[in-house]
Order: sequence, then structure tokens, then C-alpha cells
Amino acid sequence: MDTHELIIIGAGAMGSAATYHAAKAGLNPLLLEQFEVGHSNGSSHGGSRITRYANPDIEESRVIPATFRMWRELEQESGQRLLDITGSLFMGPDSTPFLVDTRAALQLNEYDYRDLSSQELATEYPQFNLPDDWVGLYQADAGRLNASSCVRAMVDQAIARGAQLKENTEVAQFVPDADCVMLALSNGEQFYTKRLIITAGPWASRVLNPLPNLDLDLRITRQQVAYYPLEQEELYRKENFPVYVFAAEPNLYGFPILEKPGHVKIALENENLTTNPDDPRAVMEDNAQALNEAVAKHFNGVVPEPASIETCLYTETPGRKFIVERHPDFANIAYGAGFSGRGFKFSIEIGRQLVELVEQ
Repeated sequence: MDTHELIIIGAGAMGSAATYHAAKAGLNPLLLEQFEVGHSNGSSHGGSRITRYANPDIEESRVIPATFRMWRELEQESGQRLLDITGSLFMGPDSTPFLVDTRAALQLNEYDYRDLSSQELATEYPQFNLPDDWVGLYQADAGRLNASSCVRAMVDQAIARGAQLKENTEVAQFVPDADCVMLALSNGEQFYTKRLIITAGPWASRVLNPLPNLDLDLRITRQQVAYYPLEQEELYRKENFPVYVFAAEPNLYGFPILEKPGHVKIALENENLTTNPDDPRAVMEDNAQALNEAVAKHFNGVVPEPASIETCLYTETPGRKFIVERHPDFANIAYGAGFSGRGFKFSIEIGRQLVELVEQ
């Protein structure tokens, strides 16, 4: 039998991170990806994800400094720039639960931050046209991760340490066993592994729910981001403009100029249109129009017609809590799911946790 110490299914952010940590631990993992590393069919591609100390969840906020250190270590190992620090700005009425909870988490974790009054917000950030009752919360320890580069760097560093990668490899079936798991590929190949980690992203329910005593409740929605040309580029350079989140309607989030010269990336989350992960990634015209109207209303110096729109998928649990678990019947199988929207910044730590689960 071709038996491996560890096989990991799915080379998105979490699977790549698990492979990276497993390789560093000397487990010589095999990473299986049904498409190719960096594909655009899931949730781990693109040039920017927000990472930030400011978080309404106290425990999630507490772990972020460690992830910053790990991303910096990966930068040194790979020779690539993966994390750009820009600071973060959260805006909305002062009583907005997101702002209230985020401020409380920052205080409990003893992170520095700054509250901005409505007048200070308008004076210091002329990029925005905001309601008169909105205030700001600024936190310096934040920025963007280059998602595609992070995934590629983790995979490359894992391979350099002995990991193997098989792309365009779909797992059709696996048979769990406490000692050795058999995986059957769609091309007829079979592999055996002492340990198995499953990070299948939008396909997680399809892969995991056939297992005994598992019934994951995951919701998949189609999302899109738009790149808008600028009339006043100096306002949106990263030296002058942080990553930001509107904590109240219209719940926008976005970035300074980072990926495309002369353009900013802005998005409006879709919470309504659920989808099948195999469906075509068609642009949602209603979402695009709503975003254009919000940009025209709330931004200065931005042309409210995007130069391009990109799509991706979110996979979330009902309470938006991450799933990082070991199977209740098989201690040699761990799985992660439900990370979309907030999970990428934690991926390098979650990958470590998944490896730890199957090593115990």
C-alpha cells in the first residue's frame, strides 16, 4: 500500500496552512487539490484580505498578534511581501453593536485604539461622506494580506520541507478507519493515510456529511468585489487611507490602492443569494448596482462605475463560528469549515491547530 503519514484535502487557505505546519513538523504531508493552487472557484484567491487586531470577538482578537508574527515569518522564509500595514477604520453610530463589542475587546486585550468623533472623522477622512451621527474607531495594527500570494507561499514552503502536492485531483470517496484511512480518487487511484485533514471550503458539506455522526450546517453565498477608478488618487494611497468597514448600512468594506494602480477595491456583502459551489460565477447585477449607488453617495474622488468585478464564495455556519474539529469517532481525522468572510486572517493559525488535532 502507498501509505502516507498525513493527507490533506483542499489547498485553499486552511489546507495550505495545515500543509505548511505539517511539513515543518516533519510529517511529509500529501496535499490533494481538485483544481489548482490559487484557483478562483472558492474563497482563497485574490490580492487582498483584511487582517486586524480590532475584532468584536475577544478570543479571536487575542490570537491575531500571533498570526501577524507567523505571517512575518512566512515572509522571511519565502522572500515575498505578504502583509501590508495600513491601519483600520470602523465607522457607524456609536451604539452599533459591532463598534461597542470591538471597543470592549480592544480594551480587554489591552490594544491601543482611538475613538474619532463625527467631526474628527469628517476632518481626518475627507474620502467619505457619512451620516452626521457616525463616529470612527481607528486601530493601527491592521492591513491587508495578499491572499493568493499567502496560499502559494505556504504551499511552496511546505514542498521545500518535503510535502507533496497533487493538483487536479478529486477525492471521490474515503473510508474512515481508526488506523488507516483509504481515499479513492475520481481517476481510480487509491491512497492510504494514517491521518487525514479535510479543508474542502464550499464543498465541505459534500465531502464531510457522508461520514458517520456528522451533519454540518453550512450556508454558501455568492460574493463579489469591485475595483473602482479614482479621480483623486492621493486620497486613497495606503499612507493616507486605511482598510475600513462600515459597521452599519450599507455595510461596505474596502482597501486603499493596493492591487491595481489608480483603483480601490470596495465590496458590499451579499447575505441573501445562496448558491451551489459548482454553479457558474455570474455577476449579481442587483448587488453591483447597490454598490455603485453606495459608492456614489459615500465616497469622494471615486468614479462610481467599476472597471472590473470579481466573484468568490462564502461558506458560513449559522452563527458564523468557525469549525475546527476532530471527528468524534475517528481521532485521526480533523476538519475545518465555515471560515468565509472573516477566516483568512486566522488561516495560518488554524492550519496549526488542525495539525495539532491529528497529532494528539
